[in-house]
Amino acid sequence: MIPIYVIGSETREPAQYTYLQNYFTNHGISVTYFQPTYIDTLTPAELSRFSETTQGNLFKSSEKSLFLNFIYLLETCLKEHDGYVLILESDVIFEGDLVQYLENLKPFLEEKKPHLVSIGSGCDLIDDDVNTDDMSLQIAKKQVIRCTDTLLFSREGIQLVLDYIHSHDIFDEPIDNFLGIFIKKYYTSFDYYWVWPSITLQGSQYGYYKSTIQTY
Repeated sequence: MIPIYVIGSETREPAQYTYLQNYFTNHGISVTYFQPTYIDTLTPAELSRFSETTQGNLFKSSEKSLFLNFIYLLETCLKEHDGYVLILESDVIFEGDLVQYLENLKPFLEEKKPHLVSIGSGCDLIDDDVNTDDMSLQIAKKQVIRCTDTLLFSREGIQLVLDYIHSHDIFDEPIDNFLGIFIKKYYTSFDYYWVWPSITLQGSQYGYYKSTIQTY
């Protein structure tokens, strides 16, 4: 089974944690929760890595925390895993059997060896060529990010993203925009794919949870 990480915690997001734990327990899945920073734990040194604004708007503490959590998690995965890892944001809602979904995706991963695969709905972004009447997996290489809620990284993909992250002294974009810029810039050498149908949707987007990113 591919290692699975959730950027979240029981104490900070109890509703999300309860839902996810029920799902994982019912499907016999082991996961690791990972949330080293939160909006009220950011240190001056961590905050100094970000601009005050992003695209003319306030760069929110929650956006900075999520960015750092991705960095710290990717660095951890690079040290601890040789293959693919699945990273979930805490507000995902599952739309099917994750174990079977990953099994169905396995031949594609073994053949194409993509660096990064988005298997979440990503704000309902659907490729123009997708036949929504066909529920078999449809996979397309893309240069537009599909949000960061459900990402399947290869080890090489993690290394390439971290190299790009570490080449920056200051971050002036949230993690989704930052990854989008990276993917577009390195489209020919970085293999990023969308998969339809997706296995998750964003609970905050659909009103299941209140999104702290909208308010802090």
